Amino acid sequence: MQPLYLLRVVTLFCALIVIMPKSICAAASAPRIIRDIPHSDSAKGDRRRSFDLYLPADSGKKPPLLAFIHGGFWLLPDDDYRIGPALAENLVQDGVAVALIRYRLAPAYRHPIQAEDVAAALAQLVKDAAKYGFDARRIYLAGHSAGGHLASLVGLDSRYLARHGVAKNSIAGIVSISGLYDLNPTWRVSKNQSVAVENTFGKDAALLRQASPFHHGRADAPPFLIISAFRDFPGFALDARRFADALRQTGAKDVQQLMIEGADHFSVVKFDEENNSLRRVVVGFLGAQP
Repeated sequence: MQPLYLLRVVTLFCALIVIMPKSICAAASAPRIIRDIPHSDSAKGDRRRSFDLYLPADSGKKPPLLAFIHGGFWLLPDDDYRIGPALAENLVQDGVAVALIRYRLAPAYRHPIQAEDVAAALAQLVKDAAKYGFDARRIYLAGHSAGGHLASLVGLDSRYLARHGVAKNSIAGIVSISGLYDLNPTWRVSKNQSVAVENTFGKDAALLRQASPFHHGRADAPPFLIISAFRDFPGFALDARRFADALRQTGAKDVQQLMIEGADHFSVVKFDEENNSLRRVVVGFLGAQP
């Protein structure tokens, strides 16, 4: 009689799940969010040097991690815009772990503080991969706008990660959405961009060159997915195309560049729809299994 009793219990339990989708069972398998994890012991108590970690429901396999860096021209947080949380809430449903990395803001903190904060956060994530259960071999760095600049710079200029003892091949790939790559452009850009660059980096041509991902291409660069919007801010699409070409010219073997028709600087990063074509491309790039 015991097997029959167990069958009845399981049948009743499954019926409860159908009737009550927000049951304890569903809660136990729901994504988890861990907030305000410090970049390091010395960063404790400083929210600008912390990250939030979104972990997908346990599928029995280690998920890839997307370490996402917000934009705001290095001057603004993402607290009001919530671009990062919206992206994380969607991608975690596709089986992707997402870390939302914060950094100290200009003009109070000037370059290279922002890149150093990103590198410190990434080093902590590499170190704690087993602790949180994501795949240490599939850690991707990503960013939007100024975050795209920081992701590309830290991913290409290996000195930032080397300071933390992290090998440059620890990054499985880079996703840059409407990023900035040449900080001393010869083409027309917006006044806001010019002011933000000056407030963050200054005017010294040598420093601007050193801080530009455009000048750090290398043959062993990680795979790149470079995304721009058809209706982006002035100069962004040209900057993206030049950056992709520069990477290929230095011998980088995996460089994908996409321009999203109909999108602007902000809508391009909205992955609200499950069948959003760019969301599918990003999930595929990460090798995730929704």
